[in-house]
Amino acid sequence: MPCYFALDAYRLAIMHRYEPLKRYQRWWFYVLVLIGFSFAADYTVLLIRTAVAEMFVVPGRAMWPTIKHNDRIVVDKFWKDVSNVKRGDVVVVYREGPSSELVNLRVVALPGDTVEIKDEQLILNGLEVIERYAELKGDKPLYIPKLINQDPVTIPAGSFYVLGDNRRFALDSRLLGPIPFADFYGFPSVIYWSRDYEFHGADEYSEGTPGRIRWDRIGTRLD
Repeated sequence: MPCYFALDAYRLAIMHRYEPLKRYQRWWFYVLVLIGFSFAADYTVLLIRTAVAEMFVVPGRAMWPTIKHNDRIVVDKFWKDVSNVKRGDVVVVYREGPSSELVNLRVVALPGDTVEIKDEQLILNGLEVIERYAELKGDKPLYIPKLINQDPVTIPAGSFYVLGDNRRFALDSRLLGPIPFADFYGFPSVIYWSRDYEFHGADEYSEGTPGRIRWDRIGTRLD
């Protein structure tokens, strides 16, 4: 579209070439305008992705059913200040440092909190937590004891403790430990695309055969 406007403007200038041309009706001016427009458009997209919001595809089943495999979500980065994080928030974090995979998990504990897990029950500061969002489906992962039981852990300053809603299929702080604030990426705000996936086995975490579009999930808020 910008190319069309530039060429059309130049064409009109040529049609009236017997009239004195204004300074901005030279061919090189339109080239500069086109280059400037392209640069501005690319910079605007980069600025939006860096500081405002970004589209994100969620692989795997760690946050099922809150966020399902290959749901497309918008990540809010405008209010990215980690000081806004509170217990119960779903966040996007780097799993193991800035160069690692981005994942969605739920914050269950903040600096100074003590977390314990007994037979898959979350205990926060000595009290059992009622987690309406947590799912315990499938066989217990007995081969990974830390997913079922964990001794009390006090969350250090500058970190939070995160768990996947789908507890038996999530790689989270039970194995990774508390996540540093520096690895916080943003808040997922809304699901903009979703469809069914049929998994081929109980131990299959990510791959699946796509099915119908989940129209009822499109537009679902996550904040």
